Amino acid sequence: MYIALEAVIKIIGYSAALYGLWMLVGSHMTKNTIISTVKYSLWKMNKQKRTNKTKIKTKDFYDDPPIIEHLDMLIRSVGNKEYMTVFNFNLLTLILFIATTGTLYGLLNELLLSVSIGFFVAITPYVLLRVKLITIRLATSEAFSSNFHSVIQSYSSNDKDIYYTIKSLTETISDKALRNKFKLLLSAMQTSRSDIDFNKNTRIFAYSINSTFAMRFSKLVRKSYIERTDVSQSLIDLNQDIQIRRRDMEKEKTNNAEAIILNVIPAVILPIAIFAATRLTMGKDFWFYFTQKESLYLFVITIMLVVISLFIAYVASKKRADI
Repeated sequence: MYIALEAVIKIIGYSAALYGLWMLVGSHMTKNTIISTVKYSLWKMNKQKRTNKTKIKTKDFYDDPPIIEHLDMLIRSVGNKEYMTVFNFNLLTLILFIATTGTLYGLLNELLLSVSIGFFVAITPYVLLRVKLITIRLATSEAFSSNFHSVIQSYSSNDKDIYYTIKSLTETISDKALRNKFKLLLSAMQTSRSDIDFNKNTRIFAYSINSTFAMRFSKLVRKSYIERTDVSQSLIDLNQDIQIRRRDMEKEKTNNAEAIILNVIPAVILPIAIFAATRLTMGKDFWFYFTQKESLYLFVITIMLVVISLFIAYVASKKRADI
């Protein structure tokens, strides 16, 4: 038990020290150099050659590899923090893996166990971001469908100008999470230096809400803003589809209690089982099993499965506004 506590303290301490040192010194001195040598130079050259041979058209995709695009959209969707770039996020993941694996190997002298736990600790930041993104999506997808009538009203009252429509929505939408998404969209309209850059930001808007309705709306925003076309009829059609979906949701009010209970049960049973085991053995030699490789593996896997089941229960308890 003391070994586990020592390992946790060392992992947190080493990781915080290394990452803090990077943020204070390394990021300002060597970040640009490292990026310039690592960021897929050959891929960029080939991409540029293909671009020069064809006429550049409005695109909805990034110029980065898919994994970089995915991480960038994820980070910007959950917070848009300037300091948490894709580079810093990957560095944090690497530091957690090295600190965890090195600490556990020094304490347990078990390479496979140390690497396995190090891997799961390293992906924790990504998992936390995904959990936060799913929470945002569950909230904003419902708010988007319930407030879409405000979009049509604002579009009509602002002479079918999509810029002033979005600006008005940032002041009138009551839901805080959705209002923040419209603020980011407005900021993209004000700061985007090209159509491609604006397309990226509208994709992030749709990605952070993750409903077919939001995706359709973001395409209409791009069409109206870039091509200066009237999309009022398309907005009305979209609103009709949303209203149909909301009526279906009222009819579909099925009881999710069974699914929620089934996924909560493991979190209740695990501490009860541990308590019962200690009582049955009178505490004698019980903690010995946590020093054994096989039982420790099983315990770590059990904890992970319990966390996953709780997360599934949380998601199942929320209403889905999407089709």
